[in-house]
Amino acid sequence: MQLPQERDEETYPVTLWYRTSLKMEYLRPNMRLLIDGFSGREYKLFVNGNEIKEKGKRSKLDAEIKEVDIQPFIKKGRNVVTVKLIVARRTDGILDLLKIIGDFALAVENNGYKIVAPKQAIEIGDWTQQGYPFYSGTGVYETEIDVTESYLNGKLFLNVDCGEDVLEMSINSSHSKIVPWHPYNILM
Repeated sequence: MQLPQERDEETYPVTLWYRTSLKMEYLRPNMRLLIDGFSGREYKLFVNGNEIKEKGKRSKLDAEIKEVDIQPFIKKGRNVVTVKLIVARRTDGILDLLKIIGDFALAVENNGYKIVAPKQAIEIGDWTQQGYPFYSGTGVYETEIDVTESYLNGKLFLNVDCGEDVLEMSINSSHSKIVPWHPYNILM
């Protein structure tokens, strides 16, 4: 059931309105909205009361996801995103959450988040604690270490804590090695 609550009526079509808001402390060019599944006869998308006529382009993430440029319609402060959806059957509705993508970070505010400027540097460790609780993409860490010559005759192991992510590692421009899950131990 995609509707927010059970409906006793069997009469269709019916018009549903979905509304959510987001707070923006920071505006960055190229902010986009990902639409990953509206099921219904037709929909209209509004940002701050302005109808978005563009239906979006195919996302690089998935052929079924549409990316819609919302940059001209957003502002600092509270922004309201509204979807008017005409449903024709009980299982119609918004199938997946709307997602905002762009170059920004998040800061906790009250019971949610607000969009803030991206970080200039990320420390090695948990990105969710550094303003990126929903980050999806690739992060690259680079460091230099000196290994004393006496260790070069034995085996060296690298232990890495990647949380629940995939580790891909290269040493001195060698072919990368991929470790998809725990334990993240690599024999060098």
